[in-house]
Amino acid sequence: DYTRIDEFRALMGNPKTIALTATATPHVQQDIITQLGLTPGDAPDQMQLVHEGIDRPNLSLHVETVWDDDAKLDRIQAEARLLLANARGGSGIVYFTLIKTLRAFSEQLRAMKIPHLCYHGDLDAGQRRDVQDDFMAGHVPIVLATNAFGMGIDKPDIRFVVHADLPGSLESYYQEIGRAGRDGLAASCTLLYDQKDLATQMEFMRWANPDGPFYQRVYSLLETESERIHAEGLGWLRTMLHGKQGKHDRRLDTALAMLERYGSLASDSDWREDDHPCLRIVADLAPELLDEQRLADKLQSDQQKLYALVQYVNHEADRKVFLNDYFGV
Repeated sequence: DYTRIDEFRALMGNPKTIALTATATPHVQQDIITQLGLTPGDAPDQMQLVHEGIDRPNLSLHVETVWDDDAKLDRIQAEARLLLANARGGSGIVYFTLIKTLRAFSEQLRAMKIPHLCYHGDLDAGQRRDVQDDFMAGHVPIVLATNAFGMGIDKPDIRFVVHADLPGSLESYYQEIGRAGRDGLAASCTLLYDQKDLATQMEFMRWANPDGPFYQRVYSLLETESERIHAEGLGWLRTMLHGKQGKHDRRLDTALAMLERYGSLASDSDWREDDHPCLRIVADLAPELLDEQRLADKLQSDQQKLYALVQYVNHEADRKVFLNDYFGV
């Protein structure tokens, strides 16, 4: 996301810029310097790097190995009932990777009479806003959410954050647990680790990293079949790419986003919201999307992030020390 900062700054006359994040590893910090057109060795003369640390003393970090969804449900139920019994109140967030899993857990929690909200990407904008408003106002203390829930959540009294599924990276994990305990009081952050969840993240990784031939195939279909795609929808395009068994394969979403990002593709509407978009090829296929070494490096970077998360799960010493090392504190 930050690779266009230099381009935007140039358009605005290179104004003085401050970049803020809680989750930049040393590698990312150096990459940002490079993307800004600066030489890392000369950077101190051109920019100042300030690192205030990431320690949150009031957060307790836990990882619990579970073997099935029943064990996850038991742990979530226990955390929820503890919160509901607390006279001091407070709120809690349970993060899920898949919407269908979130819905299944929601049904079971409702049967147990545990009040909660659900927030995910299948809700329309108005529904998402209503859920967020109810949670922020404290009308319902617990929310089950995908990682779509987060930006703008600055609620001081979140007493627990539970990850029911393995997140995609330590960066995501740290951002999400960072919503707990902003009032400075004790809060717990629990990751429920089922080894089977690794398969889901590896599938996401595959979807996020199409290879060069796949980009070429998408580009060719957009070039020759744009009218049919508009008439029959993205479902037809998925079938052409993956066959009837591949309707859940999301590589197309990545490919369309990258074609748009590199200026090869234009649309008259938001194709993410429109199943029958008018997609037009407006430039040659960007060479970056055919550079197999570049694509392989991106995949390796994603794999390393997932591996770091598994290392965190298996770390038997102080996990805060592990996080400090990962983020270069």
